[in-house]
This record gives sequence, structure tokens and C-alpha cells, in this order.
Amino acid sequence: MNNNTKYPFKNIEKCVQKYWEKNKTFKTNNNTKKKKFYCLCMFPYPSGKLHIGHVRNYTIGDIISRFNRMLKKNVLFPIGWDCFGLPAENASIINNEDPKLWTYKNIKYMKKQIKMLGFSFDWEKEIYTCSKKYYKYEQYFIKKLFNKKIMYKKKSIVNWCKKDKTVLANEQVINNKCWRCNNIIEKKNKNQWFLKIENFSENLLNNLYKLKLWNNKVKIMQKKWIGKNKWYELVLPIYINNKKNNKYKILLYEENYFIKNIFNIKLIIINKNNILIKNIMNEYKYINNLYVYIPINNKKIHILIKNIYNFKKNIIINNDIKLINNYIKKNNIFNSNMNFFNYYSFIITNDIKNKISNKKSKYIKNILYEKKILFYKKIFNIKDWCISRQRYWGSPIPIIYNKRNNKMKYINNKNIPLTIENKNKNYKNLLIEKDTFDTFIESSFYHIIFTYNKKYKKMVNNKITNYWLPIDCYIGGIEHATMHLIYIRYFNNLFYKFNLIKCKEPSIELICQGMVNSKSYYYIEDKKKIWISPEDINKYKNYNLIYDGISKMSKSKNNGVDPIKIVKKYGADTLRTFIMFLAPIENDIEWDEKKIIGIYRFLNKIWKFSNFIKSIKLIKNTKILNNEENIFNIFFNNEIDIITNLMYKKKYNIIISKIMNLYNKINNLIKNNNISNLYFLKYIFIKLIKFLYPFSPHISFVIFKNLNIKKNIDFCRWPRKDNNIFKCRTNINNNSFLFINIMVNSKKKNIIKVNKNDNQNNIIKKIYNNKYINIKEYNVKKIIFIKNKMINFIIDDDKNK
Repeated sequence: MNNNTKYPFKNIEKCVQKYWEKNKTFKTNNNTKKKKFYCLCMFPYPSGKLHIGHVRNYTIGDIISRFNRMLKKNVLFPIGWDCFGLPAENASIINNEDPKLWTYKNIKYMKKQIKMLGFSFDWEKEIYTCSKKYYKYEQYFIKKLFNKKIMYKKKSIVNWCKKDKTVLANEQVINNKCWRCNNIIEKKNKNQWFLKIENFSENLLNNLYKLKLWNNKVKIMQKKWIGKNKWYELVLPIYINNKKNNKYKILLYEENYFIKNIFNIKLIIINKNNILIKNIMNEYKYINNLYVYIPINNKKIHILIKNIYNFKKNIIINNDIKLINNYIKKNNIFNSNMNFFNYYSFIITNDIKNKISNKKSKYIKNILYEKKILFYKKIFNIKDWCISRQRYWGSPIPIIYNKRNNKMKYINNKNIPLTIENKNKNYKNLLIEKDTFDTFIESSFYHIIFTYNKKYKKMVNNKITNYWLPIDCYIGGIEHATMHLIYIRYFNNLFYKFNLIKCKEPSIELICQGMVNSKSYYYIEDKKKIWISPEDINKYKNYNLIYDGISKMSKSKNNGVDPIKIVKKYGADTLRTFIMFLAPIENDIEWDEKKIIGIYRFLNKIWKFSNFIKSIKLIKNTKILNNEENIFNIFFNNEIDIITNLMYKKKYNIIISKIMNLYNKINNLIKNNNISNLYFLKYIFIKLIKFLYPFSPHISFVIFKNLNIKKNIDFCRWPRKDNNIFKCRTNINNNSFLFINIMVNSKKKNIIKVNKNDNQNNIIKKIYNNKYINIKEYNVKKIIFIKNKMINFIIDDDKNK
């Protein structure tokens, strides 16, 4: 096997990719009679370049898709582009370039990068969210929400990013900073559009427990973000100038705190800017006194109107319910809030001396329930979703206003889509809404459009859409846990509510791949950090470079690695296999190009071995094996089961190690002259290439062609266990030895040749020294030996090494 021909990856990968494209190998088949598998990677934002982090995401999706095709399932594996957003708008301002041109230019380059990596996407499913053919469905669907008053407009205190000049949803504010630019946010009182996500809080929370295959960290983060709190609502009519006014009521919310201290309330303090106070002041020119009665003891509690921000020290008012509650408990005060998403709050001061007992508090609750004054309430931390954005490059909100009376309405269906260009036109007596939709909306229903997008002619096809949904496996970063992954679940709920789809949740399984980290460097210039790519360190030898440690690959730190450079140097198969070999898919990895050489050498060995197999003459249908071959055949078939189970569990790094180990064992059989059946050698090598195919599809494809296998590997079945295809050659006339069965927990695992005169200890020693049997890996509790027949190793599965 002295073949020194190197694997010509550049020619091979280009030819195989052209073949796939020409033959539309991965085109989706809507045969609803077949068992389906829908695999989806979070689609990319066309920012300009992919980095290794993107490659890891799409490689995971591609491996899963190719594996399920080999299981003979009908696979949907689409790709698209999340086009709208600030980066394109900001780039257009800086470069004086149309954001649409900037976006499509980036898509062209990124598509080239993706295709060079050989991902098996169905490109006929490709979508562009900035296409009017796409966002018209957004406008159609939002109209349903507008008509059902799920979409509404109100004046509200919102999060304002001064740098990006736009409103942010609560989910887009991290530690009081903008999620994108890290600028400190401000509070502004503005008229904005909202979607009622709070109404779906219970569903979003309860359904989390049904998502058994979702990343557990994501579920914990979402549970905290939705934040269910059990409160009591006490409704007290207000007395104004000694007269009861049923129009105005105070709503007191608390977590069982009020009842415990109901007799100790001294005073209610309400912010002078509170809506309740404003309404009262508008109705009454003069207010002599303002109070409520506590219905248990008819105690009069006065209401004091104050500017809370100037009232005493250490008084903190905050929208965040948790912060309010913590402050209440720490300072022994009782809190009440008319509207938790209203900026103005009021508090009740409280002198806690004699708390009532649990028994008495239950008695008081029952009285208040009977009087219909006390109500049990569920309060959620999650707030309605502010969807207004002050941008040009976004999907227009198709609302028009009458100039005469300022009445608003949603535009007619015949005028949908309202395009970016039409939005800026002048209409007689009409004004068009200037804000655009939050770009997270476009990515909240794209998984539905992918199922049926015949060039965007129809939003859903009931039969086909419900055949493909839900997504079987969704792949993306954990950083999307409380933004995109909340929104996509919410929109899926809305589509379900309107009977457009039959599944309540978007995906069965959620995989959050670990981050790809890289070294980062910068130097200071004009008091600013200038980030330098690790690849360019030598160019900046004369600069005072500062090492910033290992961090996530990102454009902001300029520490991303362009995968195209790696592909040109080592090949796409090498990069794909290497990035899966480094660590379990959920773990973070540190990029180190030096380590890739091992995988590159391994693929070269596979290539040379395939040429050796190609060169040998085979005797067809030779199914008789010698002893060593038979032992290896049983071992190999057991490995098929193990590798298949690992594929289901997505333990790709272990699988690649096992493929390497199998290759080495096959090679050792040849070196030790233990292979006499070359037909058997080709048989096991073909199965080995099938294992390799999802990771390294280009080399696997060509090896199959070179070995004159009729079927393309893209349409081959995944290897299955079959111990009986070959027969073991034994010497009947030789009575000096025999074969005995090796069992593990009473299941046959292998056979071994022994001398008839061998005692039990010698046989056990031979088994422990046999590299194919691997008994050393187990925690053996007991050995049962039946002479000349079998030896059974009883192992402890729980303590298995």
C-alpha cells in the first residue's frame, strides 16, 4: 500500500459541489407519505463575512441532515438571510451607499463562503427578509393582530438608544445597555406600537416543560425572564372630598404581604405624575382630602400626593418588579403599583409591629373574597413587546393616519406590501406611519415560510406546512435565549391561535452550540481601542499591542477567522471534521489552527487507503473469513451500533475518534497479514466511509465513485449491524483448538479461539489482552465459565468506566 498520492481536495471539492448544484441533490421533496425530518440553523445576518463560529453552527445542521437522509427520511434543510437592521443602515450612512446594495453585496460573498463548505442546503428554499415578497406576509399577518387588538399603540416610557437612535424592546437591554452597541440606554416617553405578549405568558411558561429536548439552560433563562409571580389584587374605591367615587380605584398588588400587615398601614403615597392622580386632578378643581377605607376594620387611610423622587432619601421606584419587592422586604414597606409597565408607581408606608397569624390572614382573605374586593392575580415579569423602530431599513408598519382627524387604520390588502419606497410618497389627506417593525419579527415566522415558499406566492399550505412542522432540530447560539427564542415561540403561538398551523411550539429539539473563541489584541490610539486580527500580529510589531485574552469571535474585536483561508489551505472536509472533533458541540472551543493538521493527515490516509482498495482485484461473493477476520467482523458490527447511537446523541467528537480507531485497526490487520479476504476488506471500508460521510462529504462522495459503487453516497443507507453476512472458516480436522463465545451480561459480544487444554485463567487472560474485545473498559462483578462453550462477564452498568 505504497501510494503517496495526496488528497487533491481543491479539485475534488469544486467538482462535487458543481455536481450537487447541477443535479439539485438536496432539493426538498414534499412527499407527505414519507417520515420527515426538518433541520434548521438560525439563518445568518449578511454582515459581510462568515467566521468559524458560523461554520460550526451550519456543520452541525449539515451532519444531522445528511445522517437523517441516510436513515431514509424526507429532509428539509433550508437557508435564508435575515436582511434588515442597523448594521446595513449604519454602513449606508458611513459609506453613502444604499443599504439594499450593501446587503445584497454581502449576501453574494457569504453565499460563496457557505457553498465552498459543501453544506447540503436546499437553495431553492432561499429567502431574503428584505424582499417585499417576504415581508408582505409579515404585513398581512400583523393586520390580523391589529384587528384583534393584539397590536396596539400607546404612549409609554421606552428604552432609547442615543447612539443607534432607536427604541429597544426590554429583551434588547442588557445591564441597562443596548444589546448591539453597548451604549447606556435612556428612558423616553413616546408613542409606540406594541404586541401583547403578556397575554401569552402562561402558555409560554407552561409549554417550556413540554420541550424535553430543548437546551436546559435556555429553558431556565426563559422561565426567569417570563417570571411568574403570584399576587393578590385589592380593589379599594377612593373617597374624594369625603364622598365615595366608584370611578377611581386603587389596585394594590402584593405577594401575601398585604394581608399579614393589613392593620399596620399608615399612609399611601402616590406619585403626582401617576395617571390615576392626573385623572382625578382633571375632574376636580379642588381636593380637600383623599383617602380609602380598609374594609376589615373600616380604618381610614389617607392618600398623600408627592413627587416620589424628592420624597425622603433611599426611596427607590423602579419598573422591575423584583427590585421593588426586594426593596419592600428590606425596608419593611408595602408596595402597590397601578400598572407595572407604567413608569409611575406608588408605595404605602407601613409600621410593622404586630403581624397577624397565618390562620387569621386566611380568615381575612375569605372575607375580602366574599366582598369581591380581593382577587387572586398572576403577574408576569415579561412586558408587552415594543415593536416600533425608528429606522429606514426595515419592514414598514402599514398604518395610515387621516390628516384631518388623526384617526388611524391598517392599509387595505390590495396595497400590501407597503414597500420602503412607497412609504415615503405623499398621499392626499393621509400620513403613513414613519416607524418600521422590529427586525426580530421577520425571524419569528421564517421557519413557517421555509416549509412552503413557492417564490413567496403563499404564506402556508395547510397540508405541506403541517407535514413539515414542527422543526425537528433547531440549532443556534444560547445568546438568543431571551430574545429570538422567546419571539419565535410567541409567533408560533399566534399562528396556532389563528389556525394556520397545528403545532404549539416551533421545534422539538433545540441545540445551542458552544462559542468559538479566539485570541484578541488591540492598541490604543486617541484613547480608543483599535482591535487587530490575530492573523495580522506580525504587521503590528512596532505597535504597543495589548493582549485581551480569549473571547468569542466577533467583528467588534476583529478576532474572527475567515473560513475561506482555512478551506483553501486544508479543504472544506478538513475544516468541518476538525471543528466537530475539537469538543462536544455544546462546549466552547478555542480556535488553534496548528491542531488542524492531524485531521488533514487522517483524510490523506483515508484517500491513500481508498486508492489501495481500488487497485486490488476482488473475488466476488467470497464470504468465508479466517479467525482474525471473523473476530474483527463481530467487533466492527458492535461498533456500528455504538456509532449509530452516538450519532443520535450527537456525540460527534467521539464518533470521529472511533472512525480513526477503526481505520487504524483495519490498517493493522493488513500490516500483520491477518486479512486474506479482500472482499471483506472492501466491505468494511465502505461502511467506514459511510460513517465519515456526514463530516467529510466531498472525499466520501469521490471514494464511492472511484470504487465503482453504483449508488451515490448521498442516497446510501446508514450502516446497519449484520454479523451473519460472513461465515467463519474453521479447521474441522484440527482438534487442538476450539472457539468459545464471549458474553457480556448474557449477550454475545465476540468469539475467541482457545486451546482445548487452556484453563479458565488462561482464557480470561487472553480475553483481557485482546484489543478487539475491550473487556478492560468494563467494571466486571462476576465471571461465569462453561468449559468449551462460553464465558460470561457480568458487569455493573452504573459503574461502567
